[in-house]
Amino acid sequence: SLGVNRVAAAAAAEGALPAMLGHLHPRYNTPHRAFVIMGVISSVLLLGNAALASSSASNVFWMVFKLSGLCFLISYLMVFPAFALLRRKRPEQPRPYRMPGGTGAAWTAAIVCWLFIAVACALFFNPSAGIDAAQARRETWLLAGETLATLAVGVWLMPKRARQPS
Repeated sequence: SLGVNRVAAAAAAEGALPAMLGHLHPRYNTPHRAFVIMGVISSVLLLGNAALASSSASNVFWMVFKLSGLCFLISYLMVFPAFALLRRKRPEQPRPYRMPGGTGAAWTAAIVCWLFIAVACALFFNPSAGIDAAQARRETWLLAGETLATLAVGVWLMPKRARQPS
């Protein structure tokens, strides 16, 4: 998970996240502010899951694993449609790879991949093994709330840029 800090620093350097996350330590050349912020966020999620969701350490692990997996996969739900849309909106854009089959194949691939990722996301909402129905519902609602909160923070952190004309 240490790579997340480098990704946050790179995104900050590109202007996609607040600049403070991209600040590198003068001696070690590491994104030390991102380390601290990501550590605090991870600790809050871990402690929150321990307090709210779990009767065992195993459940806490799986809840955090599910949240991490969901947040990773959800980003791809936006990538695949963007792949097809950008080929339509900007056909003149130089690309190192051209999709064989043209626009129809690009849209087909985007839809199939999107459906695959959507099903994978849905599978993360299966309850942990060996818990009762009430605990399963609580885990599902907690995971949904954490996922939505993570997405909301991500949208909030996005830079407020003027839209470029299409």
